[in-house]
Amino acid sequence: MDKQQISSGKPVKITSKKLAERIEEQRESIKLIEKRKRTVYEAVCALSEPVSEKEMLNYLPVLDIHSWAEVIEERFLGKICGYPICFNEISVDFRRKFTWMEREGRREFLPTNSEPNKFCSDRCMCFARAIAVQLDTEEQQIESLRLMSKKSKEFKLPCGDEWKKFLKNNIDECSNDERQVKVNSYAEAHLVKSINELKVADNIEESSDEEEETDDSEKEEEQFLQKIKSSSIKVKAPETRNIFEESKENKEHQKV
Repeated sequence: MDKQQISSGKPVKITSKKLAERIEEQRESIKLIEKRKRTVYEAVCALSEPVSEKEMLNYLPVLDIHSWAEVIEERFLGKICGYPICFNEISVDFRRKFTWMEREGRREFLPTNSEPNKFCSDRCMCFARAIAVQLDTEEQQIESLRLMSKKSKEFKLPCGDEWKKFLKNNIDECSNDERQVKVNSYAEAHLVKSINELKVADNIEESSDEEEETDDSEKEEEQFLQKIKSSSIKVKAPETRNIFEESKENKEHQKV
């Protein structure tokens, strides 16, 4: 009846009972959101420090895609590898906007705050990506709390060399698992960011190469001019003196 009234444009009658139910729903929703904020904050704080694999898996069910990215960022600011169970420190200079990254036989010029610079190795970065594609969005997390779902979500970590399929950050490569093919903001953000970083890096490398070539050519030109100048001084000076002496002798001869 209500749907027919809405579609026909007629006003919907809201009884005091319905209004009370809506208010109660909103109150419960606010309580759930506030409760979730506290649990997420505690999880982010805990995972900002190195933990065991078991501890990490216990905290993951309360996290969403964005809060997982916050964990990585907090660890990066603390100069620790972004993967929570890794104890390795990372070398980063926050005063620099760009830095050279050497890893797994490759060398890249990337922004200091780019994703690869937040991990000690490709393996740790790929493990973090593997977890990210299994996480829910914030809306899904709140909906699970609203439904009072007591079933804890199980997270699967890559075995053996499975982590390598996350190296290119290509969601299509993970199509065998429905949880991994979903388009989530974490994966999209890092994918777009990586493309932009490569474009910026290419432009910077090209400009730096051009500057080096210009400097080299200017130095070579300056050295060449110096050689010409020095040789002209050595050669032309005696010739000028000889011409002057010959001219003087000719004048004296004419007078005689």
